[in-house]
Amino acid sequence: DCFGRMKAQMQEVITLCGFQEESYEDAARVLAIPVGTVRSRLNRARLTLKECMQRREGAV
Repeated sequence: DCFGRMKAQMQEVITLCGFQEESYEDAARVLAIPVGTVRSRLNRARLTLKECMQRREGAV
C-alpha cells in the first residue's frame, strides 16, 4: 500500500501528526528534530501519498 512504501521518516510524521493528532512541536520533541523538519517531512509525505493514490486510481 501507499503508506507502507513511504520512507520510515515520512511514516513517523504521518503517524504522529496525522493519526495521533500530535502537534508539530510534540512530534519534533518525540523525534528529536526541529519543528521545520517535521513540517517539511509532513508536507512531502502528504504529497507522496497523494501521488501514489492518484496512480493507483489511474490503474484501476
